[in-house]
Amino acid sequence: MDLHFPKARLFAYDKLTAGHGCFSVLVQAVADAGLISEDSLAELKDENQQIGQCGSLQAARKIIQAYMSERHHEDSASAFAEAAFNELKSQVDAWQKSGNPGYGPECAEYQTYFPCRDTAPIVLDLLLQKTMRH
Repeated sequence: MDLHFPKARLFAYDKLTAGHGCFSVLVQAVADAGLISEDSLAELKDENQQIGQCGSLQAARKIIQAYMSERHHEDSASAFAEAAFNELKSQVDAWQKSGNPGYGPECAEYQTYFPCRDTAPIVLDLLLQKTMRH
């Protein structure tokens, strides 16, 4: 697995060490990059994170869905979004299985689960790769 966005990963690490959650870090990163419209961004900021799922993966799924729906016809947008997210998730799973920190429900509470700090920047890098490709 190749990572292509070291500055984005550093941005994520910086925000995470400042106490921001994984979900909000990914939303802020795509906002700064201008990848989704202000309307989609507002919906994501309002929604934020639900407990019980990795915040970075939840954010990635929602960001990919918003990104694809803005750039593709309604019929194909959901298929593209699902394919991109599944690819991202399988890459994160492979990264985790190769001896890197995991992710899980514990990520909902960043302050008590430090491996989330290591997973979110990887998810952000892969998210940027998936959106740039479409």
